[in-house]
Amino acid sequence: MAGFCFKTTWLAVRGRTVREVADALDLRERETLDTERVPDYHLWARAVDGELLRAYCYLGERGEVPLVVGEPTAVEIDRGVGVRRREPGMEHWSDDEWDRWHEAIPDEFDVMAIAGRWSVDPSRIDDATVTGDGIFGRPPTGPKGTWGP
Repeated sequence: MAGFCFKTTWLAVRGRTVREVADALDLRERETLDTERVPDYHLWARAVDGELLRAYCYLGERGEVPLVVGEPTAVEIDRGVGVRRREPGMEHWSDDEWDRWHEAIPDEFDVMAIAGRWSVDPSRIDDATVTGDGIFGRPPTGPKGTWGP
């Protein structure tokens, strides 16, 4: 069985059986969390009732923050990540200013911590306790690409 942690994408639903999840693909709340070490890519997003409330993406190999939607959540603020983006005048920053900017850049451990506060931290799942293959598929899309009916 393959491990389930870094370099994976997951949909996590807390407190439900596989059957309940399969029957409830029209869940009110959805999240996606992605992390890829080599390009230093980290993304998280949360939608409720088809409305994207929070999304943040950092692509380190380009030094870009290509996606920011909504305000940082409590876990982001607690960890000091997801709070900075590309800012005007960056080309004139001192080393100290760059150091402060980089301190607020997420890594894969931050993505796992966000996952744990939002739903499930897959790095804490003991592979030996996983007894099934899970469910694979795509959630239904609604009008204008929103999640849900």
